[in-house]
Amino acid sequence: MFCIVTALKEELQPFLKRLKIAVPRKPLGEGGLYMADGLHLLQAGLGPRLSARTLALYLEKYRPDGLLNVGLAGALQPDTQTDQIYRVSEIVSGLAPTTISLPVREEFVSLPSARLITVEEAVTDRKRRDELVKRYDAQLVDMEAYALAETARWHNTEFFSLKIVSDLADEDAVETVLNKYKILCDKMAEHTLQILEIRK
Repeated sequence: MFCIVTALKEELQPFLKRLKIAVPRKPLGEGGLYMADGLHLLQAGLGPRLSARTLALYLEKYRPDGLLNVGLAGALQPDTQTDQIYRVSEIVSGLAPTTISLPVREEFVSLPSARLITVEEAVTDRKRRDELVKRYDAQLVDMEAYALAETARWHNTEFFSLKIVSDLADEDAVETVLNKYKILCDKMAEHTLQILEIRK
């Protein structure tokens, strides 16, 4: 049994729609769990603390074969393409100088890889973006992957992450995400399920 983990309901909804999952959500921590044949879908909540707490509650009750975190991420460097799906190879914490290297799942090898930093607040100005690049040399930024990966490691569960780039982590980021998130989340769900060969 495999578990797909998102931060937001909007990131999870296209998976539910494509898999025709209409079962009631089971409340869990700051989010909720949907269950299908051989697959769990977990909305963990936004931000490192909330998402880690929800995932920990999930892993205390269930033992999946692996966890796949998917969702939106901001681009920190100019050569990082918007609307592109990246395989996260390393995650660094913006709260502590620690890095987690992720294993390479065979199905994701063809995707470009990226180093990601997890922060507590959305990056929406060029100055902060450039400071993160200078300090951490990361291509992507999000608000939950490191906390999820660390929680998975504590529970001895294999963890992977795919991110689709939604914005340039600048002053236009919020408006850009609001205009594009439905299309991007749908693209992520379609591509992920195709790679994993999960169909309903």
